[in-house]
Amino acid sequence: MKEDTQSDTPDSQPARPFLPTKLRIALWLGVLLAVILWCFPGEPMHDGLTLSEWLENRIVGAQSAEAITQIGTNGIPIYLKMLEAKDSEFKTKLIKQLNKLPLVEFDPFTASDRQQAAIWALKTLGTNALPACPTLLNMLKQDICPTAIHDALMAISPKDESATQFALNHSNPLVRLSTVNYYDRRRYQFDSIAIPVDDLLPVLRDPDYRVRWACVYALGLAAETNSSVRAALKLCLTDKDVRVRSSATNILHRLAAITNSTSSISAPE
Repeated sequence: MKEDTQSDTPDSQPARPFLPTKLRIALWLGVLLAVILWCFPGEPMHDGLTLSEWLENRIVGAQSAEAITQIGTNGIPIYLKMLEAKDSEFKTKLIKQLNKLPLVEFDPFTASDRQQAAIWALKTLGTNALPACPTLLNMLKQDICPTAIHDALMAISPKDESATQFALNHSNPLVRLSTVNYYDRRRYQFDSIAIPVDDLLPVLRDPDYRVRWACVYALGLAAETNSSVRAALKLCLTDKDVRVRSSATNILHRLAAITNSTSSISAPE
């Protein structure tokens, strides 16, 4: 009597694979996704929000500062990218048109907003953001959004003379103007010593009257305690631009009034 045996012919059915085809595909896709996430990690997060959400949602105050501090230097690549932000011509026109519509509250996060947010974040990090300075200085030399880059460098290290000197000698007059205006701000009215007088004095000979005009105002903040500045402002009285001459005249008159009022005070007996 013959025993029933399975035939070992080519027509016999092959053994089924260990895993179904669909499951194998899903596993391979999972591995691929893991590799992508490993190579291109997402944004750092804090308290359930990504770094962009902390900045773009205009969350200000201690909470946002805490998020920036906790994320630390992991956010620097994102800040560098934000500093390069530019709005397309279409987006700019669209924003203008939408803002003209009545009863429409439209507050987009523009390229300028992104740049200012990045500058604020770098300022919040302070000296912890110093590793970003070489890249920022290189971006400044390459004329990549130079005004925002200079402000970012000053936010990290206000005494970085190399960045100021380079920006003051930039080929673009708007960059030179923005750099001078950086020191003609309210906070320097109470810290005139921080104004880089030696760097600004040569700017009084800038070919662009706007730069010279702004420089007169910036140096005027330090004129009361700096004789070199006062002497330079007197030379500006012969500048070929009437606005520069007028500003220098007003500052010197103000200084004269302060001096006269001080000398008129009698010494205590």
